[in-house]
Amino acid sequence: MAGTTHTVRFAVVIVRIEGGYAAAVPDLAGCAVTGATVGHAQHAIRQAVERHIARLREEGLPIPSPASQIGYVEVAA
Repeated sequence: MAGTTHTVRFAVVIVRIEGGYAAAVPDLAGCAVTGATVGHAQHAIRQAVERHIARLREEGLPIPSPASQIGYVEVAA
């Protein structure tokens, strides 16, 4: 049905940088933000993802399916 929306869950990578945090969504090319705190970065990336998806819709482009996975590796340090 045209105009319907559904919820999708994109992986977000947040890294500490000088002066704050950077957040990026690997599945949405160019969708990245910075914030003074983790909370600010999380808030900003949510807004950026919403704007990114809105722009894709406006341009008639497909919304990428979430494909990235976040994992951890344990090593001796």
